[in-house]
Amino acid sequence: MLSAAEFRALALKQVGKPYVLGAEASASDPNPPKFDCSELVEWLYARAGIKITDLAAAQYSATKKVTGAPRVGDLVFLRNNPSRSNGIGHVAILTARKSNGDWEIVEARGRAY
Repeated sequence: MLSAAEFRALALKQVGKPYVLGAEASASDPNPPKFDCSELVEWLYARAGIKITDLAAAQYSATKKVTGAPRVGDLVFLRNNPSRSNGIGHVAILTARKSNGDWEIVEARGRAY
């Protein structure tokens, strides 16, 4: 298991890598060249010793709603895909609580952003 600080550091090392829809990254690869949103989450979790499925909509269905205070590693979902039964089309991950109370997130995003 990784500490919250180690998890955040690993996530931040992935910032700036190319977004490729459908990208795959092996958990054993310490430095994947590309990600899509759900693959980044799946890879980060795997590196932390936690198994989670791929695809944002499936990750949403496989997890439970946060109760209480959010923590590093919690997921944030965007309901922006009406073609999926639960509407989920994007996922990001909480990486640090900012001094103003907001959360820093890390995500893999496409060119539209």
